[in-house]
Amino acid sequence: MVKPQNEPLITIFPNPVHEKIFVDTHYSTNMNYSLIIYILTGQLIIEIKKMDYSPYIIETNSISNGLYFFVLLKDAEIIYKEKIIIE
Repeated sequence: MVKPQNEPLITIFPNPVHEKIFVDTHYSTNMNYSLIIYILTGQLIIEIKKMDYSPYIIETNSISNGLYFFVLLKDAEIIYKEKIIIE
C-alpha cells in the first residue's frame, strides 16, 4: 500500500471479490481521482477516469477469476496500490 501523508483513508472490500468491489475513498467528490485494475502482465482490465462519488461500486461479473492489481490515482499520481483476488 502506498499512502502519502495527508491522503485520505481508502477502503476496498471485499477481498476476495465475488460480484462487486466497493471502493470507499473517504474524500470529497470534487477531487480528481481515477482508478485502474490490471493483471500481472500489465494488461488493463478496468479504467475509470473520474470517480465522482464514494463508495464507488465496480461490477466484476465479466472479469475472469484471478489475481489483479488495483491502483488509485490522484491527478495522475499513484496514491494507493493493492492486490485483489476475483473469485
